[in-house]
Amino acid sequence: MTMHTGTHIDALGHATIADEMFNGFSAEESIGDWGLQKLGIEHCPPILTRGVVFDIARYQNRARLDAGTVVTPQDLEGTMNAQQVTLREGDVVLMHTGWGQLFMVDNAAYVAGEPGLGEDAARWLTAQHIAVIGADTMAVEVLPGESPQRVFPVHQHFLVEAGVYMIENLRLDEVCREGIYEFLFIALPVKYKGATASTLRPIGII
Repeated sequence: MTMHTGTHIDALGHATIADEMFNGFSAEESIGDWGLQKLGIEHCPPILTRGVVFDIARYQNRARLDAGTVVTPQDLEGTMNAQQVTLREGDVVLMHTGWGQLFMVDNAAYVAGEPGLGEDAARWLTAQHIAVIGADTMAVEVLPGESPQRVFPVHQHFLVEAGVYMIENLRLDEVCREGIYEFLFIALPVKYKGATASTLRPIGII
């Protein structure tokens, strides 16, 4: 079973910075023949907290952002002000770019690139002490990346440096169409031992 397909949540052990993993663990001691010996998805707790949707596409007056569009801290702050929402410690932030409209419609375009968070925006979010970041894209971060010399730096920041879980391939068009930006967010990852992710069916209750 492929864990990183469809809507799923990344384990903290999904990324490294060189040999370093979250909490100071080394990849050498944490990755074994049967998967992750540390930081596997079985260690992800049930997620029940406030969810906040950032409709970046609407803020930029677009149905869908273009691939390679970098979401900046200014975009996040502008969206919050436009939606009249605030962030609290422990929130789940869900980013709507419109890119999910291509999923299972034009898969070649969907995986060729995507709009997403730049490094500055990622660090702005972790400074707000969020618990989880999610998006209607396959990687949350912008692709192609901001620097050709760096591979998935936003994954490295969230998963390795900040311990923030990442949810990918969300469907957010309906809640944004209805102007629903805050709700109780519930997601229960399956505790696959040693896996780098879990398939997920998150729900929002208003």
